[in-house]
Amino acid sequence: MPAATGTYHAWGPYLRDILKGSITPETAARYKMILTTTGFTPNLDSDQRYSDVTNEVYEGSWTQGGLVLANVLVNLVTASDLVTLTHDQVTAAEATFSSAARRVVIYDDTGATAADKRLAFTALLDSNIQPTAGPIVITSPNGIVRSAY
Repeated sequence: MPAATGTYHAWGPYLRDILKGSITPETAARYKMILTTTGFTPNLDSDQRYSDVTNEVYEGSWTQGGLVLANVLVNLVTASDLVTLTHDQVTAAEATFSSAARRVVIYDDTGATAADKRLAFTALLDSNIQPTAGPIVITSPNGIVRSAY
């Protein structure tokens, strides 16, 4: 099974609000994960909302708007001075993308519309996800994104 990896990075304004205590990142069903092509190059300071995202990739059981993340945890790894985001495995049972996905985007799904849903975290993968048919599995052990298809 091909695999890709990447490291999560936080959107600056979202991280600021977590640090100020106005966002509790470990709230159940708060986040969704989408995939995009390399045509979406995020600006971690100025892009703010799901409506700012372009080139989303979806099909089959990987639906537009993405899949819900479960058991999101933010951890401090003192040995390497890192803050990590981890979550349960995300699985889409069947997907056949017409364009290769290369970026994972996590957004806060608590807003009412796409213009209200805040961008939270992203990772550029080191290789494309382009299943011809079959499942996609994404995990985040130690804050590193791992995908397989």
